Amino acid sequence: MVRAPGAGVPARLPTLSAMQSYLDLMRHILDHGVDKADRTGTGTRSVFGYQMRFDLQAGFPLVTTKKVHLKSVIHELLWFLKGSSNISYLNDHGVTIWDEWRVPYRLDREAVLIDPRPQVVPAPYAGTYQTDHLQLDEEGVRLAQLWTRLMQACHDPADPGYPDLGARGITVHPVWHDPARFIQDARTLPHWFYKQKDWPNFVLDLSYYGAAQYGPDTTVWLRKDEVEFYACQAHPTALQVTAPDGTTTVHLGRDTVAQVLSGLPGDFQGYAFQVVSIDAQLLRLNLIPHGELGPVYGVQWREWPDPREGTPIDQIARVIDQIKRNPDSRRLIVSAWNPSEVDGMALPPCHTMFQFYVAGGRLSCQLYMRSTDVFLGAPFNIASYSLLTMMVAQVCGLQPGEFILTMGDAHLYANHFEQVKLQLSRPPHPLPTMWIDPSVQDIGDFTFDSFKLLDYKAHPAIKAPIAV
Repeated sequence: MVRAPGAGVPARLPTLSAMQSYLDLMRHILDHGVDKADRTGTGTRSVFGYQMRFDLQAGFPLVTTKKVHLKSVIHELLWFLKGSSNISYLNDHGVTIWDEWRVPYRLDREAVLIDPRPQVVPAPYAGTYQTDHLQLDEEGVRLAQLWTRLMQACHDPADPGYPDLGARGITVHPVWHDPARFIQDARTLPHWFYKQKDWPNFVLDLSYYGAAQYGPDTTVWLRKDEVEFYACQAHPTALQVTAPDGTTTVHLGRDTVAQVLSGLPGDFQGYAFQVVSIDAQLLRLNLIPHGELGPVYGVQWREWPDPREGTPIDQIARVIDQIKRNPDSRRLIVSAWNPSEVDGMALPPCHTMFQFYVAGGRLSCQLYMRSTDVFLGAPFNIASYSLLTMMVAQVCGLQPGEFILTMGDAHLYANHFEQVKLQLSRPPHPLPTMWIDPSVQDIGDFTFDSFKLLDYKAHPAIKAPIAV
């Protein structure tokens, strides 16, 4: 139901049935689900094939048996609609629900030419190697131990590691002579996220920039096999490809070159190719930007790659145009499941595709989810796609109809069972109402302030661990 604040009683009073159907699903899984192993190692109880329907004229279907963080729901949806692949927008707005995921760390990243950073700042050191005076968390203690080993190997001739570092002229930049500064900077270096997830296999590396001094501008976290890869590429050759628009890329390795060529137009018209030898510059794999998730939901919604035309497909703009011009079409579909790119995503899409349907001046939406975390994820998904349906309806001059959620593997994680039982003990409250600024008529013009949730009464939030 969409109404302005204080605009009076809605045509239909909010009902409890929508939230009861969600509670019934959780009870059904507990009572009749099958216990299964899963990717995360946590274990689930699941059913296959389940559907819930929510009448958007009867209230906004936001779970009331536990409080849902609507701020995260709205910002995530706006982030999807921006077509972004990086969590920076979410973090800038205090949303952390994607923080545990990143694009997979792989060695088939795009190769680039970079300038070496051989400059060395004089860095004699006569201090101690102690860090006991610092108050540190467990992670900080590990970094402090690394600082001690690094400083001794670079500056103490009696250290067993000195022949490999200090004796070869490798030093530590003066700003890192302070262990507190080192610990602070180490957490901001490229690929720190991956170091945290796989501590033994990531090392503090100088070879990426061809440097001879450890410091904040010359050091990155690299996986050991990537370090070894660079060690074998003293004077590599590569294929330089210049596109018709003048942009140049450099590609290393026979398999990568073959993949690049197969993605270009068959006659290569307008492209120039040159085999180059790398001397003055370094050929490296692109550093993975902080917070990068790969071509996830928003990228597929707004920039689905089209190899035929060479320009991406904006599925959101296209489906809105189709709704306006041909509302009876049975092709009002947006897909997030792109088989050619799914392996490069931090998390393959759980909500894989959705379809719109227009009847009687109302817009409905059906979402198919291949996998649904019913306790943590489903309340977000229900609210997010209900809101999306209302937004698209508004910009298309329609009223919201139904949101239908169809699930493949609908599951409860084994470490959520007690939380689910607590939630099932709570009676649902009447549904709230979502007000949307009626002046917004373009899908790209919505902001967080375009929405107001009215009359939301909910039981306290229930915390539970997320399975990654």
